[in-house]
Amino acid sequence: MQLATLRITNYMSFADSGSVALGQVNVLIGRNNSGKSAFLHAAHLIQHEAPRSPGEVRIGSDGGCAITYGCGSCGVMQREAF
Repeated sequence: MQLATLRITNYMSFADSGSVALGQVNVLIGRNNSGKSAFLHAAHLIQHEAPRSPGEVRIGSDGGCAITYGCGSCGVMQREAF
């Protein structure tokens, strides 16, 4: 499945990433500890249905994690909360 958009809420370093449009090639640039690996891990969770951990919930958040994504082939927005 190719992701077209990704939005991460209350996950690791992200309070809310906003909707991020994804292409066939994407480059993540940022300082150390800015969330580049967390963004990739969230995409991995969606694409491979990897196991989730309660430790991934953002510290200080009052709700659970949510990853909202759009699939390029189906065009449907889906939301996974944990």
